[in-house]
Amino acid sequence: MTNHRSGFVNIIGRPNVGKSTLLNAMVGERMSIISNKPQTTRHRIIGLLSGEDFQIVFSDTPGIIGKPSYKMHEAMNRFAHSTFDDADMMLLVTEPGEKFEATDPVLVKLEKVDVPKFLVLNKIDTQTPEKLEAWIAGWAGLATFDHVIPISALNKTNTDVLLQRIIETLPEGPAYYPKDQLTDRPERFF
Repeated sequence: MTNHRSGFVNIIGRPNVGKSTLLNAMVGERMSIISNKPQTTRHRIIGLLSGEDFQIVFSDTPGIIGKPSYKMHEAMNRFAHSTFDDADMMLLVTEPGEKFEATDPVLVKLEKVDVPKFLVLNKIDTQTPEKLEAWIAGWAGLATFDHVIPISALNKTNTDVLLQRIIETLPEGPAYYPKDQLTDRPERFF
């Protein structure tokens, strides 16, 4: 296929910022469990979105905890950080009120990764336009992103814009999975 685009798009961020909600919104199916409990996602969940001329392999990862207090949290953090190495694109999902500094380990590691990086500002439905503008401005100078896209994964606000930017940014290549497949996991996993 000419001009077919495909790639691995890893969704990263802290717990409870809407990574799983975003995956579900993008693929149009409930692939990941959604909960208010931090680190509900404990395994990498792959969600596939295919079109005639593209295939996106989304990877929902466990939330990255700044200072893990349990061995399980440490292991999940290690796993989440390992996903930086196998992506064609990274989506850093954040929510209002999250504080980042340029020295944050996630941002430092993102700066070293040579793939397109998107800052996905989720839960914009909870913000006034003024607060949203200030939130976006607060990210200036913290890290370099190819795109900054405000969305509401829950309400699917601007998810179409995010999807279009992802497709445009994907490298050219064949599909990795059959086009009718939704995940790499067996049905029993769910």
